Amino acid sequence: MKIRTLSTNLVSRRTLKVIITSSISVITIMLGTVAEAEAASFQFTTIDVPGADSTYANGINDAGDIVGDFNDGSGTPHGYLKQGSSFTTIDVPGAVSNYASANGINNADDIVGSFSDTHGYLKQGSSFTTIDVPGASYTYANGINDAGNIVGSYLPGLTFRCASQGSAQSFLIQGSSFINIDVPGANCTYANGINNAGDVVGSFRGNPYSPIDGYLEQGGSFTTIDDPRGVYYTSAEGINNAGDIVGYFYDGSGTLHGFLATPITIPEPPMTSGAVVALLGGYLLLHKRKLTLFCRQRR
Repeated sequence: MKIRTLSTNLVSRRTLKVIITSSISVITIMLGTVAEAEAASFQFTTIDVPGADSTYANGINDAGDIVGDFNDGSGTPHGYLKQGSSFTTIDVPGAVSNYASANGINNADDIVGSFSDTHGYLKQGSSFTTIDVPGASYTYANGINDAGNIVGSYLPGLTFRCASQGSAQSFLIQGSSFINIDVPGANCTYANGINNAGDVVGSFRGNPYSPIDGYLEQGGSFTTIDDPRGVYYTSAEGINNAGDIVGYFYDGSGTLHGFLATPITIPEPPMTSGAVVALLGGYLLLHKRKLTLFCRQRR
């Protein structure tokens, strides 16, 4: 009987040693996992065209070239291309009231946008090609990737607005195919930018009276994007292959600004020593109970 008790105690000590070693390994792995966990965030930079009343930043490529539109001193809207600190105005020949916006740019410097407030366009070098969704009264070409896939928005009716279900709809053009894009449950959806991975950014409204929010769609998953200074309106307009996102927002005074959202990683705070002790204690307690039951069964 004593020999059996001694054997049981010996097994218990050996088992306990294994449990303690395993516990330390488990805790080490858990701490490493927690330390490596990261949360995505963005650093925002405001963009304003010199002398403009308002500025929209709509698209960005991997070189950091940004396209958008602005209102000049007379209130006339123009497109622009920003390369470094230089701004170049973009106007579509023959546009009504000289209205034009530049909405997306790829790495070949192909630019898409809209003009005369009713048509989309594709600009390649100095050549402009009109883009119209069949049967639509308004078409906005908003984003283009290196494969030539284009995203945008259109309206089948007479007014382009985001007030009732189905008023504004979005599309993806792949070759000659038009594919609809809709944020689940949204009152209306605008698709504004696309990168080579197929990530799409845009804006949506949950109901006719809710604020406009930006979004990022990746593989069918939607993430809301809002500039911290945006009060009731943030729109994500363009995304490049590095995940940089540009758009615009209204601040508390009602002034419109462009923004650049650059992805940054924020390490999660490490687990405290108290939490480690508590976790290890709970782990050992659980296995102590199993060990006790094991020893009783051996007697």
